[in-house]
Amino acid sequence: MQSEFGLPGAPIVSARIEINSGEMLVGNIGSRKRFNYTVMGDAVNLAARLEGVKKVYGTSTLVSNRTAELCRDSFEFREIDRVRVVGRDTPVTIFEPLGAAGTIDQSVRQRADVYSQALELFRAKQFGDAAEVFETLAQDDDTAVAFLERCVDFLADPPGEDWDAVTDMTSK
Repeated sequence: MQSEFGLPGAPIVSARIEINSGEMLVGNIGSRKRFNYTVMGDAVNLAARLEGVKKVYGTSTLVSNRTAELCRDSFEFREIDRVRVVGRDTPVTIFEPLGAAGTIDQSVRQRADVYSQALELFRAKQFGDAAEVFETLAQDDDTAVAFLERCVDFLADPPGEDWDAVTDMTSK
């Protein structure tokens, strides 16, 4: 498919997508002399914040928990993490779409299940065990690599008793 976008040796075309669902204002905003077609609202702001989040996890597409809930009958997802984005106090659970429901290859589903087990170990502060499981996925899963690094950091410097297993994002 890449060959449809350019000549041999040309840069690879890629895109990152972040999706959130909720109420928003869509349309021409401004005055008669100066206006812009745009989208505004808290749901839009969260989607914009997810763009920075997906860079941390190395995913090409992230969706919020609200979007995943609305699409559960049509798509299968892998839970990635719970994050607190800049400008929001309430954490949001983020997901990576795996594909249309019922069409996911068994090996993809199995890897998602292994990742889920590692995530549970991580949230239970069993960082050594979680690291071992994340390491089995790390060769071709940037998200597992990110968690493996966190496990190593937490083994060296464990989080406090008040740790809520939510990742605080520090930049947009």
